[in-house]
Amino acid sequence: MQPAKERHGLKIFVNTFRRDYLSRMDLSDAPNVMRQLPAAFENFNEVHPHSSLKMKSPREFRRNQTAKAMPKLTAPLASNGVSGVPGYVDARLFCQNVMERK
Repeated sequence: MQPAKERHGLKIFVNTFRRDYLSRMDLSDAPNVMRQLPAAFENFNEVHPHSSLKMKSPREFRRNQTAKAMPKLTAPLASNGVSGVPGYVDARLFCQNVMERK
């Protein structure tokens, strides 16, 4: 069983994703939804502000944290370089897990 704090965070994510993304998607069939999810997760991670991250996206938050820790770093972060950041969702892993459950 998941700890209460983890369940709470998951519930917040699901409610936010449902409100801000699923409500605007074409939900006519599962393959169509699965095609739209990577773009939605990309937006969620790159653009969507998170109150727990001081109204920054997870990637923006991570870039700022990295810049503070290593100001001489000039190479851009890899697209998957923000795992472990609160609010970050890896679209590839999410879609892979959904497809494996079928």
